[in-house]
Amino acid sequence: MLRGRIDGLSNPLTQDGTPEHGWDIEAGVRNPFSPDGQHLFALRVDRRAVRLHLCWHPLQRDEQVSWVRFQRAGAALDVPEPHVVPVLGRAPLPVRLPDGMGGFADSYVRLLGWSDNGREVWFVRFDRLLSRADVFAASSRDGAARCVLSETSSTWVRLQHDVLWDGDCGFMLLPGGQGFIWLSDRDGFQRPHAFAADGTPRGALVQQPPPGLVVHHIDGVDTAGGWLYFHAGAEPRPYDRHFWRVPLPGGPAQRLSEGEGIHDARLAPDRQSFVDRFSSLREPLRAELRSADGRLIAPLHTAGIGRLLAQGWLPPQECTVTAADGATPLHGVLYLPHGFDSAQRYPVIEYVYGGPQIHNLPGHFGGGGTDGSGGRVERFVQALAQCGFVTLVLAARGTPGRGKVFQDAAYRSWSDHVVADHAGALAQLAQTRPWLDTTRVGVFGRSWGGYFSFRFLAERPDTYHAAVSIVPGFDPYAGILYEPYLGMPGDDAAPYEAASPFHLAAGLRGALMLVGGTRDFATIGDVMKMADALVQAQVHHELLLLPNQGHYATGVAADFADREVLRFFRAQLSPGKA
Repeated sequence: MLRGRIDGLSNPLTQDGTPEHGWDIEAGVRNPFSPDGQHLFALRVDRRAVRLHLCWHPLQRDEQVSWVRFQRAGAALDVPEPHVVPVLGRAPLPVRLPDGMGGFADSYVRLLGWSDNGREVWFVRFDRLLSRADVFAASSRDGAARCVLSETSSTWVRLQHDVLWDGDCGFMLLPGGQGFIWLSDRDGFQRPHAFAADGTPRGALVQQPPPGLVVHHIDGVDTAGGWLYFHAGAEPRPYDRHFWRVPLPGGPAQRLSEGEGIHDARLAPDRQSFVDRFSSLREPLRAELRSADGRLIAPLHTAGIGRLLAQGWLPPQECTVTAADGATPLHGVLYLPHGFDSAQRYPVIEYVYGGPQIHNLPGHFGGGGTDGSGGRVERFVQALAQCGFVTLVLAARGTPGRGKVFQDAAYRSWSDHVVADHAGALAQLAQTRPWLDTTRVGVFGRSWGGYFSFRFLAERPDTYHAAVSIVPGFDPYAGILYEPYLGMPGDDAAPYEAASPFHLAAGLRGALMLVGGTRDFATIGDVMKMADALVQAQVHHELLLLPNQGHYATGVAADFADREVLRFFRAQLSPGKA
């Protein structure tokens, strides 16, 4: 049930919600209310056909179980039913798509915004494989929708994480009914394209783009001055993130921020200036006030690291290797132990994610949190280095931020390129860094990083000797996250069978620790399945269960898990012994 308040009284806006067919307001990124506050955009989500999944609650004196509806690869999805809901008590208006545009089954719907006058709400419908996006504008008067844009891809149009978990979907409405901006990689790199309000294309805004320019986020528009502002990366440092602008009629892009690293710029309301906060692996946080054309107005703040330098802090080493295709450059970061001595040899621990949703290459000073952990894992990677290891993070093919060809390596080929790129990178690094002891190499990761940690150990025992697999998603059939990359299992099961790692358990060599959270219903079953496969094959392994912890362990459980990972790697890789 949706509720509102009028004159201090609670006002039910809907009265037909059930646990399996309920109402949801999508407010994570966009304001669901029209500018005049008279309507809101809501989804009535039908989950009745979605399979039930068991959750175990073992900590109570009397054990309990509960059931949640969990979408699985190839099985029924939630059905989103978009509505325009009047806040003054009239019945919700179901959105009606144009004839021939289908419905909302096997799709994802995300709010994009409201027109200035509140007469239309804009939303996007992605098909299940994210290979098609249809942008609609629906009338707040009667719910009738018009299609203003359809975009297709031979692989995927948008990253699944952005669609499922509060991404902005690469869309911006221009004020005054002047049209909209849509991020598209139709030319090989994600960049802004302009459209009239009726969907008529006006072309790519960035003319003669810098090499490798990838736009990550549209930040704002200055219609009076005629500029669109955005954050983007470009060669030769593709993982740096800078603040840029481009003329609204189209033209060359102008980089506004200076200095290596990750920039987080915030435009002033009048669009005449911006505050730029940034740091790099070597340089601490700085803040500057700049004019809208990038000229420095005043430095605002620079973090001091004198005490850190006095302790002998060593900045991370950036490194570049070649992918297994023999041509593509890959970027990585090495963290060195305190008191590093190049005449010694150090065991290596690699931290991996590997999936196509994110890259985990560090870019901020002291840790940035690219994997959703708020920076905890990245700080732990640095902490491991101070315990006598050299730690490595690498962004291999299949990850985002480098253009469509780079990322499409993950399409229908889940692991081969990842394993080959990472193992090959270690071999290349060792050729120029004799202090890397390649006879003592470990790897760890969480979620899909847990998957790849196991896969590295199982498939490349010549390179990796110990692995920690944290809350791993092993079973590609268990959830919908693989679908945009592997297709539908009912259409072709071969990519799913190739992605499934359970058959590798019997041949496992090296040391393995599995880590699972009992409240992480999406992966705890995978941990148990792999443990069973190892037991059946009589393969020794360690199993750490964190009671009542989810996909991200917190509090004392997270601290305990970190200590156990350190203990495991100390036992297996013996830091301090050359």
